[in-house]
Amino acid sequence: MVYLFQKNITSSEKTKKLSPYTSLFQNVSVSSCFEPEAMSYFIKFIALSFKTKISKELEREILERCSGAPWIVKEAVRYYYQTGETKNIFYHDNMRTKLNILYQELSVEEKLIVEKV
Repeated sequence: MVYLFQKNITSSEKTKKLSPYTSLFQNVSVSSCFEPEAMSYFIKFIALSFKTKISKELEREILERCSGAPWIVKEAVRYYYQTGETKNIFYHDNMRTKLNILYQELSVEEKLIVEKV
């Protein structure tokens, strides 16, 4: 069996609650954001599936602002596909909703770090 978690189950907050289930921690692999090269291919793939063209400049901006988060990158490409405009590509309602969902999934400590940044 393979379990995929959106949250880091190896954080001290989670391990206290999950310690009775030690088999969960036998082969934990934490994967952070994807590398820019992989996300560049992902942007091309999503653009192709939406039948739209993403300029190198826009791709570079998406990579810079959305980092290695596929869900956020896909939302940016989807918005561009639907509207054809780049002005609000990172500030529209659906993007804010997705960012808020990701923020709410952070632990208290992670939220403090994000707020400081």
